[in-house]
Order: sequence, then C-alpha cells, then structure tokens
Amino acid sequence: MPDWNIASTPVYPVILWENQSVCKYLLGMSPTRPGKKEARVILDEDTVRLLKKLAGVTERSMSSLIQESIDQYLESDNVRELIQRYNLED
Repeated sequence: MPDWNIASTPVYPVILWENQSVCKYLLGMSPTRPGKKEARVILDEDTVRLLKKLAGVTERSMSSLIQESIDQYLESDNVRELIQRYNLED
C-alpha cells in the first residue's frame, strides 16, 4: 500500500502518493490529449447521474459540461477579483 500524504484545501481533500509516477498520472498530463492537464474530482452518485443525463440530453461529453462549469466559475465576479488581486494569472 502506498504511503499517503493528505493535503487539505477549502474545497475538498486531495490525496497524493509519495510515488511521483502515480501523482503525475493522476494530476499530470492527460494521457489522451497532449498539452492538456488532467484533474480528478470526487462526486456523489446523484450528481454523476444528473451530469450523465444532462450530457446525453445536450449531446455533449461530461468532460465538456464540467469544463464549461469551471470556465463559468473562473469568470464569476468574485473569482475574477481574487485572480486580479493576487496576480494569479502570472
């Protein structure tokens, strides 16, 4: 069993292994899209079911739905203010 390092964020806990190859796979480059990063999210079953239904109805992938949600979050006024205040885009 791998050694666990648990880093907490205000949003959700992230579990990292000391084995860097596992970390690179889980949090690193996407194996299917060169130049794209991959992020994991843990959701409850009801949320996943709803997202799958929405993806089907709108004829889109779950990935594109989640990406759109992230883009909207990053463009919200309060998040834009934080990004500008702390120069996070640099």
